[in-house]
Amino acid sequence: MKRPVVAVVGATGAAGGTLLRVLHERCFPMADLRLLASERSEGMRVVAGESGDPGLGGTSERAQGPYGEQGGGGDPGAVLSLRSPSFSDNTIIPRRHSRAEENVSPALEWERPPEETVEVVLLCEDRDAPDSGRTHWLITGIDPRITSIAEGSVPPGAVAWPNAFDEDGYTGPHPPAGDEPHRYLFQVFALKAPLAMDASASMEDVYRRVDDRRIATGTLIGHFRR
Repeated sequence: MKRPVVAVVGATGAAGGTLLRVLHERCFPMADLRLLASERSEGMRVVAGESGDPGLGGTSERAQGPYGEQGGGGDPGAVLSLRSPSFSDNTIIPRRHSRAEENVSPALEWERPPEETVEVVLLCEDRDAPDSGRTHWLITGIDPRITSIAEGSVPPGAVAWPNAFDEDGYTGPHPPAGDEPHRYLFQVFALKAPLAMDASASMEDVYRRVDDRRIATGTLIGHFRR
């Protein structure tokens, strides 16, 4: 049986060693704890997995989930860092970005994709909504030389698709009132070939084409409840 691995990312030196001991004694007595330094991390975070997981200390950083999130199956390629000045990863999305408030898309920034990238796709979806209502934002045809998008905008030459709310472009978080916080995944996909799909294509067809052509993925998760 594989031992679970818990990586403490961004912890270094004496402070990191002390944190490892506390985590081992109080939280993960059966786990293989590893201390990893990360130039990208702000502060420290804990990442769980299994021994042999290439996302925990392998020679190259790889995305683990089907759309770049950690801990799932599949391998969408190299991991791109993706961030927003509006909120940090796994934190609450400001209300002004929600459908009920200003409904303005957040600014996003990502690292330059691999050289062989010919197109970048941007997606936002509600992972806790039914499949028919999960797509909040889809932009295709982004020039790979572009590595950011301003708040409330669409990159030059890119195409904003209709979303699950029958609106073009961005529609902000709008989970059912009273639900537990929903997870909203903002993602960029670097494609090795053009998506080459028109507006009549279904979201399922778009997702399949992205799966077939992506070589790198960036993921930023925000949470929201009403």
